[in-house]
Amino acid sequence: MLKTRENIYLGLLCLLLLTLVTSYYATIPIVLLVVFFFTDKKAIVKNKIVIAFKSPITSMLVVYFLIHLIGYLCAIESKFALKEMTQRLSYLILPMIIFGESVSYNNLSKLLRLFTILVITVLSLLVCYHYVFYQKSISSFVYFGYKTLAISPFYYSVFIFIAMKISIAFKPKFWQVELFVLFLFLFLLGNRTSILFVLIYMMCLFFKEVKLSAFKKVGVLFLLLLFGGVTIGISGAVRQKTNILFKTISFDIETIQTKNSITHTRNTLEHRILIWHLAKDIITENPMFGVGVANYKTELYNKYKEVNFKAAIKNRFNTHNQYIEEVLKFGVIWGGVFVCFVVLFVKQTLNYKNGFPVVLLVALLSFFESFWYRHHGVLIISFMIPLLCVYDKKTRRQLI
Repeated sequence: MLKTRENIYLGLLCLLLLTLVTSYYATIPIVLLVVFFFTDKKAIVKNKIVIAFKSPITSMLVVYFLIHLIGYLCAIESKFALKEMTQRLSYLILPMIIFGESVSYNNLSKLLRLFTILVITVLSLLVCYHYVFYQKSISSFVYFGYKTLAISPFYYSVFIFIAMKISIAFKPKFWQVELFVLFLFLFLLGNRTSILFVLIYMMCLFFKEVKLSAFKKVGVLFLLLLFGGVTIGISGAVRQKTNILFKTISFDIETIQTKNSITHTRNTLEHRILIWHLAKDIITENPMFGVGVANYKTELYNKYKEVNFKAAIKNRFNTHNQYIEEVLKFGVIWGGVFVCFVVLFVKQTLNYKNGFPVVLLVALLSFFESFWYRHHGVLIISFMIPLLCVYDKKTRRQLI
């Protein structure tokens, strides 16, 4: 009976992983997981919840959800606030399920290996489809991949990094080839922040754990930098974004505002600078309590219209900074609390070999994306990070 229950649980987790890396249909397996979690004896369900809350991560994510629930209950425009709440509902339920349900070490290991295989398979199929059927160069893959899956490279770069961590942890046959392929995909997606983070992290990991002479380590480092330079050269996304950045960048807010009111510019850093400047104006007008979960996007869009920010009006940009977004919604007090919350989240995962670097990457990307709000960002935080932490905890027990 217990074995059957574990197999059902694993099947639902596999379905969630599949939908996570391919679509926006993760809601279906999440609902099934909730039903599965509560279809047990009352005492067992209660015990699972107690076990789940022994992890500070569960408590922290539930508190984050409850803060937004209070904002929803206080909202006047409840329709938009309800959408905000449903997108964050995973913070309440998934950590309890992942930390509360029982799964063996071997089965969890297989599940994580499946994730790596899924990421490589999905991206490989997309590249083949892009090259063979559309006859486009690989350098333009990022645009096709984003259009096909509708998943931002910001989130897929985290999937790739998680897959890298799993591959390094398990070291299956030809794991070095897996790592090479994942690096290639990371560069093709062109998210510069993630590329820089992963390169620095992997170099630190290499110098710390690989037992080679200093001369050989320098040689390997040179080859890695050469590989990175060549890959950037063939990655149209990185090259094009970098060219646009250096050729058009300005840090004068009036110049940025003028350019973006005349035409649809493509400098994403300037977009962010202007968005953050407009958000600052709203915050200045509502410093203590913000404008609420139901109103912050409306207020931001009104600012876009005031300055005729063409790209933002067309694409309905969010704040592209989770820290600023929290201040915009709830004011500077909660904004400060949220920063402390993220720092505590990082601190709580310090002892998790695979979970910690992913949390660190999320904290970094939150400066450039509303990571805690978007669908795949929510699932990375509420599902993938707890899953990695559970694996790390079971790995430590295996070594005792």
